[in-house]
Amino acid sequence: MVQLLSGLHGRNLAGARNAGVRPPQERRKRSKIHDRSEEILPLDVSGRVLAACRLRLLGGFSLTGPDGADIAIRTRKNRGLMAVLALSPGRSASREQVCNLLWSDQPDGQGRAALRQSLAVLRKELGELAGLLQTEGDRLHLRPLDADACFVLAAARSDDSATLRRAAAMLGGDLLADTSIRDAAFDDWLSATRRQITDATIAILEKLVHAEHGPDRVAIARRLVDTDALREKSHHLLIQALLDIGEPGLAQRQQDAMRKVFRDELGIEPAAVPPVSHPGLSAPAPERAAPDADRPSVAVLPFEDLGGDDDTRSLARGFSADLAHELRRFGELAVILGDRDRPDLPPGANRAGFELGGAFRRSGGRLRLSIRLRATASGELLWSEQFDSTTADLFDILDRIITASVYRIVNGVNQSTLAALRRSRARTFGAYELFLQARENAYRLTRKTLAEAELQLERSIAIDPEFAPAHAWLAEVNFLTWWAGWADDGDARLAECYRLGRRAVDLDATDAFAWAQLGQSQTLRREFQAARQSLDRALDLNPHDPDAITINAFHLLYSGKAEDADAAIRGAMLRDPSGHYGLVHGMILLRLEQWEQAAASLSLVRNRMPDVHLWLAASQAMQGQAERCRDALTAFATASGASPAAAAARTLDRNPFQHAADTAAFRAVIDAALATWQD
Repeated sequence: MVQLLSGLHGRNLAGARNAGVRPPQERRKRSKIHDRSEEILPLDVSGRVLAACRLRLLGGFSLTGPDGADIAIRTRKNRGLMAVLALSPGRSASREQVCNLLWSDQPDGQGRAALRQSLAVLRKELGELAGLLQTEGDRLHLRPLDADACFVLAAARSDDSATLRRAAAMLGGDLLADTSIRDAAFDDWLSATRRQITDATIAILEKLVHAEHGPDRVAIARRLVDTDALREKSHHLLIQALLDIGEPGLAQRQQDAMRKVFRDELGIEPAAVPPVSHPGLSAPAPERAAPDADRPSVAVLPFEDLGGDDDTRSLARGFSADLAHELRRFGELAVILGDRDRPDLPPGANRAGFELGGAFRRSGGRLRLSIRLRATASGELLWSEQFDSTTADLFDILDRIITASVYRIVNGVNQSTLAALRRSRARTFGAYELFLQARENAYRLTRKTLAEAELQLERSIAIDPEFAPAHAWLAEVNFLTWWAGWADDGDARLAECYRLGRRAVDLDATDAFAWAQLGQSQTLRREFQAARQSLDRALDLNPHDPDAITINAFHLLYSGKAEDADAAIRGAMLRDPSGHYGLVHGMILLRLEQWEQAAASLSLVRNRMPDVHLWLAASQAMQGQAERCRDALTAFATASGASPAAAAARTLDRNPFQHAADTAAFRAVIDAALATWQD
């Protein structure tokens, strides 16, 4: 269950450097196409002229035909060509305009020759749909089709709620995020067009904020803040939305975050305090004790990826998380996994006494890693070092970072703890890298990525059969697959969870996560006393590990101790603000009959397992929101591949409640939801 299910505390403010923040002043353009944004209306937002072909430009490029089959456009410049035509007035541009955008560094004759060759390849790739692309004299035309970026630009002028919701559902990333074309003129056009889409996104989301209510309004307001973190009005709308659902603490946190991002990025205070009023909302944020305030604290920041490729990116992220995990085993140090791009993390994250971060560059089997340790309050650089080595030496580098950091923060290093860390690591870099890739796939929490994670962990174990964390995480992946209802072999999965958890403990009895996994599998087997002993052992080994704390909250919920579970999960949130707790916390809040808060947590889960829709429907039913409840049940039925009643029965059976009263309480809220479906 470990922090994989993002929720109310996992969807916080993106930093001002995110892609959604508006780009700097553009350079002088070589083409006039982007200067006519007011004419970019190639699609009727009512949907009356939608064509059967679908062109997706936001997030990544994809083209599908009338039968839904993917049409592979492999050439980057042909992708750029289709985007330029789709977003040009009337879906039409002259050959000169296209050449000036895509081949601006070539003489006119060579550029036109390259365009002719590119068009020939594009028509071949389109196959039977080559008629989408037409030529008339010196002009190129793209026939009408369903293009998401065009719809978003047009929908920004609409006040129709259905149109706005449809456009909001299409927003999934930057224009042509997966396509890089080395041409200065195209870069100019892309920057300008992305800015138009950002402006349209803000207009759409702001209108929706006023149209929605409750948790849905909070979700839209958060997306609005994520789009441009330096837009003060967006923060104000989110603060008011949080107050409206009875969350003054979160509203206060958001107000503090707004002040921080304006100070950090612009060096100024916001122009005015948000125009909201609530007894729980004050001017400057009150100082609250950070978790484990009696111990020195360090925030481990994500390592910057200087390589620009997926492997380096995955290694950098995984290394940061592993560094935090290993530092937590030193009981004299409080460790927070920070996030440099999310300044509105829970209060403890921003008051760590020290910050540890760095940068990664990988080239083949070589690594360049830089590390920096700073005092947060003064900004003083306490230690920095650069390592140029091979991937095989990464564990020695990790030892050096841990030793140097702990020594400088607490004036000493527990050598027995360091020795235990060395024993728990993989023996080869290959096994370790597969482990990191698998964990990242598991965090994405889809049926496909869980299957990929399972294969990667099995390969990691094949390379290093004694690597305990790989066994523990394979137990977690088996659990998630079973709990999501994606396992055809349910009993076999539960047996495998237990076997892997036991094996992980046998391999490394000092690993808190291994014991937590064993306790989780014992909870699923309804061996509650044995599970309690395993989880106590995990917390004895590392009472500060948010993974173990989260699994303990899971056990407490099923043991009939929802209030204790709530306190535990909130503690995990403070220790690891970047973790994801939405589904677990949502279920806890349901049991505590805090319907609005449960809906707020569940509605913001990023990757929704089928059960998320069911519990969201239940929380909405208990608030009398029948229409929203039916929508959630429809999503639940679709994701489960069964009727809501049949799928709900299976869900309830998978949840191992120890006491009949808890089973009855969850059955009651499910019945309330199903009653709206029957109506």
